Amino acid sequence: MCDTYFALSHPSISFFFFLMIRRPPRSTLSSSSAASDVYKRQALGALVVYLPMVACGVLSCYLAFTLRYSASDGEGAPWDWFRRDSWLVKRIRSWFPVRLHVHPSLEGGPLVQAMIALHPHGATSDFRLAVDGLMLDALPESRIKRWRTLGAGILFGLPLVREVCLWSSVIDASKQSAVKAIRRGHSIVVIPGGEAEQIDTQGGVEKVKLKNRFGFVKLAMQHGMQLVPGYVFGSVDAFHVSQFGIGWRRWLQQKFRVCIPLVWGPYYMPCARKVPQDVVLGEPIELETIENPTHDQVLAAHAQYVEALLALFEEHKAKFDCADRSLTIY
Repeated sequence: MCDTYFALSHPSISFFFFLMIRRPPRSTLSSSSAASDVYKRQALGALVVYLPMVACGVLSCYLAFTLRYSASDGEGAPWDWFRRDSWLVKRIRSWFPVRLHVHPSLEGGPLVQAMIALHPHGATSDFRLAVDGLMLDALPESRIKRWRTLGAGILFGLPLVREVCLWSSVIDASKQSAVKAIRRGHSIVVIPGGEAEQIDTQGGVEKVKLKNRFGFVKLAMQHGMQLVPGYVFGSVDAFHVSQFGIGWRRWLQQKFRVCIPLVWGPYYMPCARKVPQDVVLGEPIELETIENPTHDQVLAAHAQYVEALLALFEEHKAKFDCADRSLTIY
């Protein structure tokens, strides 16, 4: 025991043990200690192990969401907070800005199902996302049944875009999806011109592709829905639109129903111009409920709708800096 005490108490031996237990040197800009290299390897190892696990967990949650909520079941996954108060929606709404104007008859009265048609589509129809939340407040559930908006099927094949669409009440624009939504008791919001009208958008030109658009009128007749005409002043002016390659782009749209708009905003940036988007909803049109309407009956109801849309445009165009424009139906 004495020998051991003497050995540990000897200055040279004590210094040796001090060297062994002293703290490893700190890393410097020019070199790193062996200990810090170990820490780095441990951190890298943990990253390699846990990152795939986290990614798999996130992917599993996303796949579960896609299986739970479908764009073709007529229901979608509307999220009122997202539609009203999310940063994205508020940003779009304030950028233009987007404003909603509704006919007094839409603010009160008996509860009805409605077919709300918006024109024109514009180069991107950004107004659709921004106005959805405004409609929640302007159209009380005691008057208009909650709606689903019909959107292009290609949107639901794009991650994140799909979720934005579902959260803002959009479902697939197929007839089957629309009928499912109507049978569930929902109203419908539709942009009848679709991608064909989108590809034809020109700044300063108010035109609506409606002459051969009978489907939404027929659906409204078959299900006893009121038909609400809507016009979006400023939609065609939101972007500068290029006609470059319009021939092959129109062929692509007609062949595959895919629209590739060539647009730009301020300073040639891919963002919209700050042009107000004024969405005006007119007086509802009462249609006779006919389960199997004839072609002539659909044509008559369609003509009534076109007349109401033209009157709506003429009534409001001076308020929204379009007094020198006329609306063309093609």
